[in-house]
Amino acid sequence: MIRPTIILSVGYANHLPLYVEAIVKAGGTPIVIYPGLPKSKIPTQVDGVILAGGESVHPSRYGEEYKPNVPISMDLVRDDLEWAIVDFAMKRHLPILGICRGCQLLNVYFGGSLHQQVSHAGYNDVHRPEKGKDYLAHKVVAHSGHLLSILGPKPVFVNSIHDQGIHTVGMGLKPTVFAEDGLCEGLESVDGNVLGIQWHPEAILEKQPHAPSVFRYVVEVAKSKMIQKSTISNVLPLCSPAVPQPSAIRTGP
Repeated sequence: MIRPTIILSVGYANHLPLYVEAIVKAGGTPIVIYPGLPKSKIPTQVDGVILAGGESVHPSRYGEEYKPNVPISMDLVRDDLEWAIVDFAMKRHLPILGICRGCQLLNVYFGGSLHQQVSHAGYNDVHRPEKGKDYLAHKVVAHSGHLLSILGPKPVFVNSIHDQGIHTVGMGLKPTVFAEDGLCEGLESVDGNVLGIQWHPEAILEKQPHAPSVFRYVVEVAKSKMIQKSTISNVLPLCSPAVPQPSAIRTGP
């Protein structure tokens, strides 16, 4: 059985077993990365990336300072490392899933911005209830894209543990999932290689059938790319006379 290797980027406060179990059940093998890892040590022999939840993305990343009456929550070291991880994954066309904070970081990486406090931006006060992590807080609806294929067309219940939210959407990303109050709860790249969701599927694996489907999607995309790379590496030596000489290979724009 082919088991893709998935970078799992977490913070020190994350409940790691939930994420690990979700990836393993989906058919992947996680490599856990914590803040502080030197960028030069990011594992290269991997097939996908998952960015876990955690502290807020610092507003300086999208050209703002913390606003008055907004809880200050930050992990600058993690922001910096995950920025490099996304750089790494994009250059290698690896599938990326961002969960909660991870979704927000992806949006900012692509040039988008965030509501620093969704309850201050006119949205319902349901996005960070004082409940357990597996509490089903509200419904979301997928309108299009690969998240529609994962969630289905009907409203589904999700848990919710976030103060920040998507404001302007980053370039190359499309908002495809929305809460009942209109807040964007999921976005993705056109090719489906980049997904971001605002809820925590790892905490509701046994409660909602769509939760494990999110992890299976990323693992299956990673697996298909593994097979493609394996096929290419096996075929190219047989076609070596048709491969251009190194001096003729274009390496830049």
